[in-house]
Amino acid sequence: MQMASKQTQESECTFNNDKLKKQGHPNDQQCQSSVPCIDRQSSSEIVLDMTAAGPNPNESKALWFETSFGLIGAHGSISKELFISAVKQIGGFADNLFTIFDSNEQDLLSVQELVGGLGLLIQDKHEKNGKKLLEWFNKHFESVHGERSHISRAQFVEDLKDEEFVGHLFTVFDLDENGKIQIKEFIGSLDRLECASVDSKWYRWIEDHFNVDESNDRKITFEQFKNALHLKKSFFAKRFFSMFDTDDDGSIDMKELVNGLQILTKGTKSEKLKFLFNVYDIDGNGSLNKDEMRVVLQSCVHESNIKFNEDQLEELVDAFFEETDEDQNGQITFDEFSSCLSKFPGVAENLTIAAGNWLSPPEKKSKRRLVDRTRSKMRWATLKKNGLTVFFVVLYFLINAALFIWVAIQRKDENGWVIVARVHGMCLNFNGMFLLVLMMKYSLTWLRSTRIGKYFPIDHHITFHKAVAVIIFIQSILHFIGHIGRYIVTESGIQVWEYLFTTKSGEGWVSGTAGITGVLLLIIFGIMAIMSLPFVRRNGYFELFYFSHHLFVIWWTLLILHAPNFWKWFIGPAVIYILERISRLSIVNKARYGKTFIKEGIIFPSNVTHLIIPRSQNFN
Repeated sequence: MQMASKQTQESECTFNNDKLKKQGHPNDQQCQSSVPCIDRQSSSEIVLDMTAAGPNPNESKALWFETSFGLIGAHGSISKELFISAVKQIGGFADNLFTIFDSNEQDLLSVQELVGGLGLLIQDKHEKNGKKLLEWFNKHFESVHGERSHISRAQFVEDLKDEEFVGHLFTVFDLDENGKIQIKEFIGSLDRLECASVDSKWYRWIEDHFNVDESNDRKITFEQFKNALHLKKSFFAKRFFSMFDTDDDGSIDMKELVNGLQILTKGTKSEKLKFLFNVYDIDGNGSLNKDEMRVVLQSCVHESNIKFNEDQLEELVDAFFEETDEDQNGQITFDEFSSCLSKFPGVAENLTIAAGNWLSPPEKKSKRRLVDRTRSKMRWATLKKNGLTVFFVVLYFLINAALFIWVAIQRKDENGWVIVARVHGMCLNFNGMFLLVLMMKYSLTWLRSTRIGKYFPIDHHITFHKAVAVIIFIQSILHFIGHIGRYIVTESGIQVWEYLFTTKSGEGWVSGTAGITGVLLLIIFGIMAIMSLPFVRRNGYFELFYFSHHLFVIWWTLLILHAPNFWKWFIGPAVIYILERISRLSIVNKARYGKTFIKEGIIFPSNVTHLIIPRSQNFN
């Protein structure tokens, strides 16, 4: 980069400190010849006299701006006034900005392409401000270029001579809308434009996942890359890093990263296999030898937590070469590698998607409001399609309503708190029994196989089980509140806490334990309900759900002790359920079907486990 200053003929220039303080620059700062000089005359005009070095065709244009647009790089930020002057005077600025927008590399920029690129940068701004900006650019192109749908490089350079146009361009780059462009904002904007074809959601995920904003130059170091992949050993991280680092500068910019990820996640099968082959080809000579495959397989073993000794590892290498090395010359070419994997499409798929899975954002389910979900389920077409399920839901609520009304009529002469407690207590008798019926997997499976099975919504029994559990929880709270109210208004000389934690009241089927068992029932059911929530299982704590759900044995035992009449509802389904549990015991299954064992287990690189289980003697 060559530079001249109006104040001196030397190779360095001195900044006017009083003027630069207003721009936020440090005092007594000197600028070497690699940084553009600023000469502030008595007028308000800013002069940047420099000729920018031409960009390396192999480097990122964002990198060119970072090094050439030194005014930003040297001082961290730039004002709108300084930006307008810099755009006019930095050689190559307009030309290289045009190249970034020209994603199709046709040296002709469509208005749609240009506005689309600006839209990518504007989309994170306030909706109203972003819309106004896009409208301004559309009107500008229409007024300046008429009905022409394409803009040449020369025309774009002319556009950048218009201060109003450059001012609006500054607003686009000013992502946080604070009146200054930070180095990260500017380089980040250029990165985004260079990767314009990438989905915005995926692009943001890459930035967050790899901590791209951690450094001013938005480059990804090897440590950042390795930590993002969550790999235990360095081999695969180093190989992937070297494959992405196409300019061999020891770091990865966003363009390099996105291009590599595009191959892994959206490339053809051949492109993915070629990438994988190059990862395995450590010395880069275009073929794989036994030493390379030994290192690769050893790294796969470490990543998959499989334990192999040296002899077993050597057998794996020999088996791989025996299957793949067609000419038996001790070297595997890409054609041989691809030909071998084509015989095992499952293996090829697992190998090629493994890295893609590491580097793909998790799918997020769209969240709809409860009102919207309810409205969609209550549409006539949905109700008609699920008529059988709707019938049983209505029948279920009618049974609860009938029990509710029956008890309310019987207790009509008692106080309101008693009625609240008793009506919900009767419904809990029914729902506590029905909850167990919905857990009888064997009986429900048998019922499905019979002629009448088609008249029951058996496939929805788990959904019914969850819904009934929610209703039990609500009715339990109301039942508890009813009894608390009754204890408060009853003049018996017994305190409320004594009703709950002692046997003084004499209520309950066994020795006045209604209060104690009632509190324990609420606590146990609450634990089971919390451990059943989706976030517990989704975060890898399935064991908490599984073991806490086995508290149902204690819960039903306490319910029998708590409610004098519950056993009458419960005994029939309980006997059937106990017989089911006995039939599910391993000793019973072994006697019925014979011994079952796992013959072989394979863990693929994608952490998919393949099990081979021979059919037992009596299993049909």
